[in-house]
Amino acid sequence: SPDVPTLWNYRREMLLSREAKTDGGLDENETQLELALTQKCLMKQPKSYAAWHHRLWIVRRRPALAKDELALCAEFLKLDERNFHCWNYRRMVAEMADEAVEDTRAFARDRLQVNFSNYSAHHALAKTLPSQMDAAAAREAKRLRGD
Repeated sequence: SPDVPTLWNYRREMLLSREAKTDGGLDENETQLELALTQKCLMKQPKSYAAWHHRLWIVRRRPALAKDELALCAEFLKLDERNFHCWNYRRMVAEMADEAVEDTRAFARDRLQVNFSNYSAHHALAKTLPSQMDAAAAREAKRLRGD
């Protein structure tokens, strides 16, 4: 079962130990092997907190991979559109990839077109509201100042 956090923690410890011995991070090949492993595990158990967490740990060490992860999330959400584990992961990698808020909204709206009762998509859309409200408040403050 891919949902055993202790094993993922042990794996991270091994990778960190190897990094310390080589004075460097994971190389491209090791990174791809870790991503392939987590993808295989997530195909078996798509709602595994531990596997999603390990994948995020890998991507945080290589933020340039974040954009590619958005495509992976889209594929996983086609399989199970209400997988909030994947939605949470998507929100974090979207932030790392500097995805525009409008693109995040468009993705969530697209998922709602498929299934309007998708609470996870509604939640993802709601998480974008603070940035929209901040922008509206800034425009209003500017208007009141006469700028």
